[in-house]
Amino acid sequence: MTRPISPYLTPGFYDRELARGRHRDIVGGRWDETGEAQMRVLLEAGLQPQHRLLDIGCGALRLGCKAVPYLAPGHYWGTDQSAALMQRGYDLELTDKSRLPPAQLVEDAAFAFPGIPPEIDMAIAWGVFTHLPAPFLAGALAN
Repeated sequence: MTRPISPYLTPGFYDRELARGRHRDIVGGRWDETGEAQMRVLLEAGLQPQHRLLDIGCGALRLGCKAVPYLAPGHYWGTDQSAALMQRGYDLELTDKSRLPPAQLVEDAAFAFPGIPPEIDMAIAWGVFTHLPAPFLAGALAN
């Protein structure tokens, strides 16, 4: 029996882990320190509250729960291959949901970025590519 190259590609992975309450672990654990590191990198790169940020592979909003309060309302977009994971983060981790329209969390396993506006000022893909097998990585970089 062959196993998928990535646990994220295992059938039922998200359903099983979310049912176990592991939305923070799915994105690699170290929730607070990694989210803070992500935000620090963005601020050092010049992120300002008026900028529009795209968080590629946003998962359960580890960065989103820090960036959304900093950015102007509606200036954060997130993509991930699992809508359920993003929804769990939205429901449990985001303190002020009025600052992030749910439609700005986009399920996108193909890196096609549907519905993402062209006016994005900054994007981040933290640890995303290390989790992808070569064929997925090639497709992601082609877009």
